[in-house]
Amino acid sequence: MKAAGYGNVFLPLVRGYMATYQVAERTHTYRDQFECLKAMTGHWCPFCEDFSVLTSNRMHRIMHNLASVLDTLDLLQEGRLSHEQIIRVIALGSPTYLRYYGVD
Repeated sequence: MKAAGYGNVFLPLVRGYMATYQVAERTHTYRDQFECLKAMTGHWCPFCEDFSVLTSNRMHRIMHNLASVLDTLDLLQEGRLSHEQIIRVIALGSPTYLRYYGVD
């Protein structure tokens, strides 16, 4: 809740990114990367279906972040992504976290 209140949104296996209305209006790069990461992880929730609503609605960010945490657990527990796919998602969305997975 706190992260979403400050404008941070998460995706499965990805660190939080600032996604407020002001940030979204300045650049489409984040929106494009967000959509790419959603596709790579298979994440879908009704709270991030419309990116402009996600960036302007705190409650949507809160519920989206909860859905993303649950998706992360499901991805890992069910093995829906291979180790290589997980590394690709992390490399794109959170490259500094690769060291936690033993990748330089």
